[in-house]
Amino acid sequence: MRNIALAASAAALLSACSVAGGYGQPGHPHQGYAPHCAPTAQAYGAVDPSCHGFAGGVGASPYALSHDPAYLAQGGSHYYPTSHSPTTLAHDAPYGRAVPAAAGYGAPALRGYSQPQGYTYGNLGATWYDVDGDAFGVQGRLGYQSPDILGVEGEASVGIIREEVAPDVDVGVDYQLAGFAVARFPLSETVSVHTRGGYHFTEVEAVDEVSGLSVSANDDGFAYGAGAELRLSPRDALRADYTRYDVDGGGLDSASLAWVRRF
Repeated sequence: MRNIALAASAAALLSACSVAGGYGQPGHPHQGYAPHCAPTAQAYGAVDPSCHGFAGGVGASPYALSHDPAYLAQGGSHYYPTSHSPTTLAHDAPYGRAVPAAAGYGAPALRGYSQPQGYTYGNLGATWYDVDGDAFGVQGRLGYQSPDILGVEGEASVGIIREEVAPDVDVGVDYQLAGFAVARFPLSETVSVHTRGGYHFTEVEAVDEVSGLSVSANDDGFAYGAGAELRLSPRDALRADYTRYDVDGGGLDSASLAWVRRF
C-alpha cells in the first residue's frame, strides 16, 4: 500500500508540473519540457541562460523562440537563429525593422555630407564680377559631386549691369565661361565648405551710350576660389563663392550667391 501511495503522489506531482504553464502545457508543440527549460520569449526570442539541455543546450544554442505571426506565416520555423542580420528578417525585434540605408549628402533622403553615392546639381544666381566695381550678371552652373570629396562643375554667366567708367561710357562683362575641379569638405550635416580651381574665358564689352558703338575684348586664364553651402532641404541649398579670375594686367575678384538644386 505504501508503494502504491508513493506512486500516486509522484503521478500527481508530474501532472501538476505539466499544467503549470510554459512548455509543460498539454497540447503545446513542445510539451514535456519544464517551464524553466524554455526560452523566455522576450523581445522575440531572448533566451533564459539558466535553461540548459533545451534544444541541445539553450545556453550554447544559437536558436530562440519566435512568436512573430508574419515570420511563421512565411514558413519560418518556430525557432530561428538569434544571429540574424538586421536585413534578414525585417520583423526581428532585437535588430529593428529593416529599412533602406539612410541616404547621405548624395541621395534624396539626406543624411549629411558623407554621401554614399554621387549626384549632379545645378546652380542659378547672381554674380558681382568685380568687387571693386559695379558690374553684375546672372550666373549658372552644372556639376557632379562624387561620393568622395572631389567634384567637377561648369560655369557660365551673362552680364546685365555695366559700370560707368567715363561720361556716357559703360564697361562690363558680356559673358564668361569657366570649368572647375571642386573639393568639398563637410562641417556639419547641413553646412560644407569648398575650394575650386580651373580655367576661364571672359569677354568684356565697352559701350558708348551716345553713339551706341561698342568694343569687345576677351581674355582667359586661371580661376580659383572658395565658398560655402548651406543645405536647406534634401535637394535645395544656398551657396556663396568668392573667385579670382586672372586676366592680363590683373584680375577680377568676383563674388556670387546662388540657389542650388540637386537632381
